[in-house]
Formats: sequence, structure tokens, C-alpha cells
Amino acid sequence: MLRSDVIKRGCDLFEVSLKEIMNDCRPRHICRARFGLYYALNKRGGSSAAIGRWLKRDHSTVLHGLTRAEWYMENDPDFRQIVESLIVFGRIKETVDE
Repeated sequence: MLRSDVIKRGCDLFEVSLKEIMNDCRPRHICRARFGLYYALNKRGGSSAAIGRWLKRDHSTVLHGLTRAEWYMENDPDFRQIVESLIVFGRIKETVDE
């Protein structure tokens, strides 16, 4: 599964646009979506530098977002469910196709 598919799916699940994810606005619901994408992409094998390149962020911003995502994972069941679905998104089909 392409990372762009995961990012698009994350935007859909968090109900934000790709444009909102990529720009510099910082409303809570957009930052929360970014943190979820950082976490899911990291768990799928992306480094902080690579995730930063994909989402037009500095790697240190991604590291901070990963820390925030861990807090949300522990304290927000809806966030956790969305992120866990992104982590496994497309992997079942990939396994069957092999």
C-alpha cells in the first residue's frame, strides 16, 4: 500500500483535507490528525525524516507529534481506533496477494 493511500485514508478518517494537513494552520483537530498520521506512518516503517519530507515538516516536528500521538493513543479511544486502522490499512490484502 502506498504511503499516499494511507495519508488520503487518514485525511478521510480524521475528516480533514490534504491541503489542511500540508499547510501551516494549527487548529486542534488538524494537529490531532497530523499526529495520527505521523504515528501511523512511523509504525508502518517510516522514519521521522521521511515522514517530514512526505508531509512537508521538519523531522523534529514529527518527533514532537509522535510524543503527542502517544498521549492521544492512551487517552482518546476514537483517536486510537482511527490510528490503529491506518497502521493495518491495506496490509491484509498485501498478505493475501503474496
